[in-house]
Amino acid sequence: MAQKCRDRKDHDGERYYNHAVDIYNHLKAGGMSEEEDATEEIRVGNRVQRRRYKKIRILYRRNPIVATINERVDALPHDADNIFDARGGGRRLERKRVGEISGKPLPRDLPASLYRPEYLQTLQPYEIDALKLSSVTWQLLDLEHLMNPDHMDIT
Repeated sequence: MAQKCRDRKDHDGERYYNHAVDIYNHLKAGGMSEEEDATEEIRVGNRVQRRRYKKIRILYRRNPIVATINERVDALPHDADNIFDARGGGRRLERKRVGEISGKPLPRDLPASLYRPEYLQTLQPYEIDALKLSSVTWQLLDLEHLMNPDHMDIT
């Protein structure tokens, strides 16, 4: 998406999606949302069909800015060339946030900015030491104000 924004001289969109990639590079797989396969029944006319989806839980310890970015990335139309949609074959499963809190811990060695500030404030010094926060200072930016509907255009 950053490249597509760059190609159409959309500097705000490019900055937003480059920052999203930076976040994912810091979080790695261990810092991503906990998800599980789920099914739901939907009515189509007189028939009931079962549809698979990914059930996404909230990582309370993670900064909520990350969830906002994830929601925007998940809402992008399917595009095989999109780094955020790199999966082989098959239909992309819808990702639904269910509001359940996940107890999954975040990986060690993350910058403090990737943690929810309220969570860090509740910890004792020895608990903060146990997180082994990264010595690298990295600023998580809230760039939602830059976004507009054109940033979702994958053409």
